[in-house]
Amino acid sequence: NTGSIKKIEIHGHTCSDGNDVSNMKLSLQRAKSVENIIQKNFPYLTLEPIAHGESLPKYDNSNEEFKPKNRRIELVVKY
Repeated sequence: NTGSIKKIEIHGHTCSDGNDVSNMKLSLQRAKSVENIIQKNFPYLTLEPIAHGESLPKYDNSNEEFKPKNRRIELVVKY
């Protein structure tokens, strides 16, 4: 039941490849892509795409093995 959901924040993240400006754009594009998919299936939900770029890594960006894990989306559901 999605009736009690007030908003879903869609947080886009990137790794440290590229510059700050391009990473912010890329993370926003990533968040907006997910927003479009959710909106098609649940048009009544309030969605907010948020770009973080490379500012909030979960993994060590200096390690080439872990860097791809920082290219991610995180959903925060607000009730």
